[in-house]
Amino acid sequence: MSISERELTALWNMIYNISVNMLHNPHDAEDAVQEIIIKIIEKYDTFRGESKLETWAYRVAYNHLIDFKRKNFRETISFEDFEADVSNFVPYDNELGLSKEEERIYIEQIKTGCTMAMLQCLAPGERFVYIIGAIFNFDGKTAAGICSLSESAYRKTLSRSRGKIANFMNNNCGLVSDSAFCRCRKRLLIAKNRGRIETGAAASAPDNLKISNYLEEMNEIDAIARVFRDNPYFDKKAVLKKEMGDAFKILNA
Repeated sequence: MSISERELTALWNMIYNISVNMLHNPHDAEDAVQEIIIKIIEKYDTFRGESKLETWAYRVAYNHLIDFKRKNFRETISFEDFEADVSNFVPYDNELGLSKEEERIYIEQIKTGCTMAMLQCLAPGERFVYIIGAIFNFDGKTAAGICSLSESAYRKTLSRSRGKIANFMNNNCGLVSDSAFCRCRKRLLIAKNRGRIETGAAASAPDNLKISNYLEEMNEIDAIARVFRDNPYFDKKAVLKKEMGDAFKILNA
């Protein structure tokens, strides 16, 4: 018995979104997802139904992404280095002559890039736990199973990663702290100079789908996680059919 294309299609978007948050690079994420899907197809006969298919598939993704990160990511980021960067720069002062709409779109790009870079300051295991626990709201038992952790160990890891992110953002990010120096708009010039924003995209940029549009709201959502949830939801449906076909072609080659 083999996994169906319908089941793989249902898994694809979430695996992509986990991957792009883990790896920070959309191209690396696309490569990782295709490799993960192939592994899921190849390993499907080992799935015994002792957990939900999604839990088993995300465990395959977890194991792949932890290894992928170690093998392919060369740049190291620490919270200390990141804090020095966001607390010592020349603030934007209308040097680019942007319209309000251009500013809005570029600020979203800066926020997305910054939050993803922030995740890279966490160790890979902590990062994965934060992504599925704080951003995507996986329940504790399911998340612990995905990461092959006891529920107690999972909760401790999630608490530790939450604490590191919260400490950094409370000290540095104007999105969650009125006293913080860094504001997304202030970083427009430095982001432009570093090639971190896609200038010229404003005229044709569609309205971003938001992760928060696709998640059930909880009764209490902390401000830190809300910032991450409001990043664009990377909907791959437009290219899903082709990529699924490519995955099956590679497997059957």
